[in-house]
Amino acid sequence: MTRQHLFVGALLSLSFLVGCTWRKAEPLVIVRVFRDPSAQVNGPLTRATNQFTLTKPHLATGQGVMIATYESRSYKEDLQRLEAVHPQLVILNSQSDISDNATVSQNLGNPEFVCDGKAAYVPTWVSAPEREASEIYLRFLRSHCE
Repeated sequence: MTRQHLFVGALLSLSFLVGCTWRKAEPLVIVRVFRDPSAQVNGPLTRATNQFTLTKPHLATGQGVMIATYESRSYKEDLQRLEAVHPQLVILNSQSDISDNATVSQNLGNPEFVCDGKAAYVPTWVSAPEREASEIYLRFLRSHCE
């Protein structure tokens, strides 16, 4: 009788070990956000971003999403060279900030309005996984950033 119990126990242990495999962790998708570090909206935006992070956001593929903020020393100057910075999300103080730069305007597309009416864009150069992550973050900001 004890041999049967030992055999069944060993069989169960073996099936458990075979069934449990370690999955390799998927790399995070990073959404780099360009914004003005001196803008008044930064307090609510930072709080909303912290809330977003607490929800452990992820793509449909299961990859996690992380938000990184690109805050330059000169918002106006870096806005002119936005294509070199290549952020996945751009939050402007005002839509007029890009009115004198047709190339940047074309690559930004249509705005979404977040955080007290600030224009936010997912530029045309953003690829599929980063675009999905950026749109998830934008949806969150629309409903959680006052």
